[in-house]
Amino acid sequence: MTGTTSTAAHRNRTIAESQAADPPKPPELPRPIRFYRYQWVGLAVILLVVGLALFGVFGDSVAETRVAGGGLELRVEYPSRFRYQQVSPIRVWLTNQADEPVDTAIVSFSRAYLLQFSNLTIVPSPERPFEVEVIDLAPGETRLVLAEIQANHYGKHAGWVAATAGKSDTVRAELSTTVYP
Repeated sequence: MTGTTSTAAHRNRTIAESQAADPPKPPELPRPIRFYRYQWVGLAVILLVVGLALFGVFGDSVAETRVAGGGLELRVEYPSRFRYQQVSPIRVWLTNQADEPVDTAIVSFSRAYLLQFSNLTIVPSPERPFEVEVIDLAPGETRLVLAEIQANHYGKHAGWVAATAGKSDTVRAELSTTVYP
């Protein structure tokens, strides 16, 4: 009897070791994707931001405005959107549309607008703060005034550029720039 008992104990021990070493596998269940309401809102916001970025809403953009009157035409190219600490030009073309030469025209920039930016450079150099004199502008002639600005404050900044020849001939172009972080 001893031979049969030891064989049965050995068989029980082998079965126990094989069961302990290889437990049964869990059943395969489909795992549905479930979001909470706030997660759906977050996903929609992320997709909206990505979509707007793909369409260039957050990128840099340049706007152009053109005004004429009193024998002068003013064409201004300026940044309508750009990022904080970025440098961007404002190009102002002044054209004499009259049949007579203009002795002196003054191109002036809005002080409140330009003070929202830093590292301001204006070419040709202004005689007075924010005012550039354009001398001897022949009929049909165009001159360029260039201002370079660096974004210093976030938000939307509005201002203007004006050109004056004499006391009555004034044209004014409105500017609006948004600075993103």
